[in-house]
Amino acid sequence: GIGRLENLIELDCSYTLFGGSFQGSVFKNKSQLRYLVMSGLSLGSSIPREIGELPNLEEFYIDSSDLTGDLSFIESMTEWSPIRKMWLDYNPGLSGDIPSAIGQLVNLQSFS
Repeated sequence: GIGRLENLIELDCSYTLFGGSFQGSVFKNKSQLRYLVMSGLSLGSSIPREIGELPNLEEFYIDSSDLTGDLSFIESMTEWSPIRKMWLDYNPGLSGDIPSAIGQLVNLQSFS
């Protein structure tokens, strides 16, 4: 499966029939991943911490994906994170405050 694709740079599974919980273990050895697009899915779960730990992630789109929980995955990102775009909108199941750690993401240009 996807878990074995260690050299993956871009993953776009948006608006597919992919559904179910969001498994963080799939992203453990994805150090090359730069673009992750998971918009329009039926996940029904929170964003795992492993997403915030992706060292080269530049763009992350997961809007309209039936997310729940909070945005604590942002706390695992460092100020050296290359993340430029992060879209989480249209997920009414998300709750809580935006973590203050988002202020450390100096490369972030677009957040919704």
